[in-house]
Amino acid sequence: MIIRADADRLHFPPHGENFFSSLVAVGLLKAKQCPERLHDLRIWWREQEEPDGHFGEVIGIPFTLQVFAGLKNCPSCPDLRLESDKALILIEAKLQGPIEETQWKVFEYLAQHPTEKPKIYLLMAIPSFGQTRVNPGQLPEFYRCGLQLSARGVKSGFVELPHAVNWACDLLQLNCLQ
Repeated sequence: MIIRADADRLHFPPHGENFFSSLVAVGLLKAKQCPERLHDLRIWWREQEEPDGHFGEVIGIPFTLQVFAGLKNCPSCPDLRLESDKALILIEAKLQGPIEETQWKVFEYLAQHPTEKPKIYLLMAIPSFGQTRVNPGQLPEFYRCGLQLSARGVKSGFVELPHAVNWACDLLQLNCLQ
């Protein structure tokens, strides 16, 4: 994957979050060389102030990573897909817009996906996601969907987009983004 030196989220219309998803993807690829750094990429499994998990506990090395690649029969194309012998992880990135109907249907797709390993659906968004007039209550609903399908091997969580971007920039030794 190549991100041009003059890359800017404005080059990714109409979905500016694709720039950030791509940057995090490059960071994840770099983390294959230093897997201990996956422990620094935090996950919130519950709606609370402090994270209670990290990527190091859910994804094994080696893993495959696909960016903006659809899955057969999946109603939505996730921004990132990671897969290892430990888990299948789909990540949906959001800047401001609400979670779309087809993205909600990914929960049921995962519940029906034939695999014994955990299936994880992560929302990567700004910390205030779900508190704006555009998407009120969507973050609690995202957590609830994962809880309702946990008996079928599905888990949901939240990744702070600014933290993930800073983690990737640090790992890639890039200057911070403005």
